[in-house]
Order: sequence, then C-alpha cells, then structure tokens
Amino acid sequence: MHGVTKPITFHPVFEGLNQDPRGRDCAGFHATASIERNEFGLTFHSPLETGGLIVGNEVKI
Repeated sequence: MHGVTKPITFHPVFEGLNQDPRGRDCAGFHATASIERNEFGLTFHSPLETGGLIVGNEVKI
C-alpha cells in the first residue's frame, strides 16, 4: 500500500463443510486482519470540528 510492502497476519475462522452442486466437498472460511495506516506511509489526518479524525489509523480488513 502506498509503495510499502509488509507481511500481514490474517486470523482465519472455519465456517463449516458443504457440498457444491457437483457433489464435491467444500470448506468455508473467513479471515480478518487489521493494519496501522501510518506503518504504510499514510499519514493524512483531517480533524473534525467536534474532535476526532475523519480517517482513523487502524484499518480492519
């Protein structure tokens, strides 16, 4: 991202087994991760009048 490459650890969750229309077994998963934008050189911050920022530093994937 923004010309920076870093390893990211995803946390997989097994959702179950099923069969596709052709009878083949399939496994379902979903995975999540989060990154800090500033670690990738993204430092833009636009403060809100009421406090806080428009874009936070943590990005959930």
